[in-house]
Amino acid sequence: MPKNAEKFYCKCCDFKCSKKSNFDTHLLTRKHITNDAIMTNEDKKISTGYCCDNCGKEYKHRQGLWTHSKKCQKTPKNAEHEDVKNNTQLQVTTDMSSNIIMELLKQNHEFKELLVDQQKQLCEQNKMQMEMQMETNKMQMETNKMHMEMQMENNKMHMESNKYVMDKMVDLAGKGGSYNTNCHNKTFNLQVFLNEQCKDALNITDFVNQIKLQLSDLDMIGRVGYTEGMSKIIIRNLKELDISKRPIHCSDLKREVMYVKDKDAWEKENGENVKIKNAIKFIEHKNVKQLPQWKAANPESDDYDSQRHMDYHKIIIESMGGATNEDDNKKREKIIKNIAKEVVIDRK
Repeated sequence: MPKNAEKFYCKCCDFKCSKKSNFDTHLLTRKHITNDAIMTNEDKKISTGYCCDNCGKEYKHRQGLWTHSKKCQKTPKNAEHEDVKNNTQLQVTTDMSSNIIMELLKQNHEFKELLVDQQKQLCEQNKMQMEMQMETNKMQMETNKMHMEMQMENNKMHMESNKYVMDKMVDLAGKGGSYNTNCHNKTFNLQVFLNEQCKDALNITDFVNQIKLQLSDLDMIGRVGYTEGMSKIIIRNLKELDISKRPIHCSDLKREVMYVKDKDAWEKENGENVKIKNAIKFIEHKNVKQLPQWKAANPESDDYDSQRHMDYHKIIIESMGGATNEDDNKKREKIIKNIAKEVVIDRK
């Protein structure tokens, strides 16, 4: 480069070059644009020589600038310009910091909202689990209560049955011989049917124990209701047996006179049909015990908005029978009426 070659100088960036094209390229850089924005119009000056950084005075030769720099001190005007530049840079930095702070605050707010949503979901899940646990505990308590009631009624049934037999024996002992003969002739065929033709019939307890229930039985009860569902289950299992193997027979459909085999002996049910009602309770209990298996086979029932969840609650309500003991008893009497129609003895 020649000794006296023209030089281009950018004061705001302290950039020097000898080619106009390089200088034009510099003017388009981010550094220059930023520095130029914080300079006053008076500071924007392109020099074609050597320029003093303190006072801005220009010299054609480097030697002249060097000599001047020995004497030159920073003037108040240039100091003011420097302060303006520093203040402007500080303002830019402050604005950038404010923007960063605002962005951080925004992100912090969004993060808090996310935590709140997650906490809400966790609370809902815990609530669902607690409701399911309470439902399971309630079901277990109902089952235990049902089992205790069955045992108590079973004991009561045996006591009433023994009393009934004793009363009949005393009553018959006080009658005349002709009445005994007529009574014997009147019931002879029925006794032959029960004690001879049906001597190998199952005991009522064995029949109940061998009943195989399926998850579809729960669905059916939820769909058609307790009375019809339990009737279908019992009648289905009775029909799978030969007539001579069945533990229940009806001798008089109009009066619903039922005979039940228990402890290897045929007995006429009393007016309350206690043995058959106990059998119904036991089957009901076996069916309710299938609920956890049904739940596992239908995981979509956990979704509170699903149809399967609605089915599950209907199954629970219907499987438990009536809302009160009186309602339970009425429903079981209807079941016995349905059973009687299927096991009535054909006297022909």
